Amino acid sequence: MIALAVAFLSWRFAQRMHVSVERIGCDARGWWMLVGGQRHAVSWRSGSIRRYELVRLQWGFWPWQQLIVRADSFVNDEDFRRLRRALYAQI
Repeated sequence: MIALAVAFLSWRFAQRMHVSVERIGCDARGWWMLVGGQRHAVSWRSGSIRRYELVRLQWGFWPWQQLIVRADSFVNDEDFRRLRRALYAQI
């Protein structure tokens, strides 16, 4: 019963930590994420992964503080390639 309670509380905690990122971008001050209509400055940390079909960006210490960007999230492939090129210079 205790293990079930711990599992449920862990699941609820992970649900609360979920951040819905509306947009990411880069300007003269650096990278940012748009969350809830507000921009938050981010710096990509070690642990970020760049693959052909996806990019996983680690922006915080905790495992749930990551952003997964897939190629099919973009209108065309060139936009995704442009994002990867920009990230290769930053990470």
